Amino acid sequence: MAFFLDNIDYNETHYLNAHIDYRYKHNGGAYLQHLSRLPGDNGPVYKLLNGDGIIILNDTNVHEVRIEVIDAYKNKSVLNFKIQHSNSLMTIAGIGASQAVFNPNEVNVFEQDDFEIHTGEDCMYDTVHILYSRTNEPVAGAVSARHHIADPSIPVHGGITINIKPTATISQEIRDKIVIRRSDGEGNSAKPAIWKRGWLSATFNEFGSFQAFADLTPPLVNVLGYKDTLDLSSASRILFQPRDNFGMKTFRAELDGSWLMFTNDKGRSYIYKFDEKCPYGVHELKLIVTDIAGNITTKNWWFKRGPYTHPKKVKSKKHSGGKKKKK
Repeated sequence: MAFFLDNIDYNETHYLNAHIDYRYKHNGGAYLQHLSRLPGDNGPVYKLLNGDGIIILNDTNVHEVRIEVIDAYKNKSVLNFKIQHSNSLMTIAGIGASQAVFNPNEVNVFEQDDFEIHTGEDCMYDTVHILYSRTNEPVAGAVSARHHIADPSIPVHGGITINIKPTATISQEIRDKIVIRRSDGEGNSAKPAIWKRGWLSATFNEFGSFQAFADLTPPLVNVLGYKDTLDLSSASRILFQPRDNFGMKTFRAELDGSWLMFTNDKGRSYIYKFDEKCPYGVHELKLIVTDIAGNITTKNWWFKRGPYTHPKKVKSKKHSGGKKKKK
């Protein structure tokens, strides 16, 4: 059995999560490589030479194992060791009756009275036991209980559909303002909820805790200033850092009625560096920011730009500290 990390198509790179010990890496460890293909791994790196890479020890004999690692420049490292089966090392994990089992290469469904999860047949790399718990503690803005499903360190290849039944009455006015938030103790992410036969639905690509919220708060945007017409002659750029409680959807800036491009390199900051699109003179800047629930914040500023000149320095008169000589 061998694997080659070479010529991997971008659409296939996600399968590398099955090639590594994902849980160990997720919890802060290094990249450890599997030496055999997981049942749900359809990636391109494994090449069947002789066997499938799985060593079955059904006796107590001593077996020799050899592993060769070769880099792109044909440098080789060899690891030789011996392995022996011992019944004393066997442990049996306790699996509760309430645990579901999700299998690779199958559509998996888990259903409760007010919670459902559906996976596609390509979602699971290996068979996993799924733990589920539910809490209904009061949380500001929440319209459902909080549902915890599985361990976030279990990798998911495709999208998993989460369905939640609300526990609160939702008026017609805010039906389009509902989001489902996923959390795992390290961070949060949210998706707009879609109504399906009285249930709320969204698709995620990780396990964790899920809860529905009514999002009625528009995004927050920092201000450029409070004057009627701002003087930006000394500035080289305009920077905004919009924030939202559940997540941003769109950011649009307009200069004198025309779209103006701001850069955003996967961070909070949206930056426009002054160029020929903003000549000297007086301009109107309009900002329209939308969150994932459809709440909109609109801001307008007038500003002027002119050639920047350094302020003139005022020369100070020097005074001699010595005494005048008498004639």
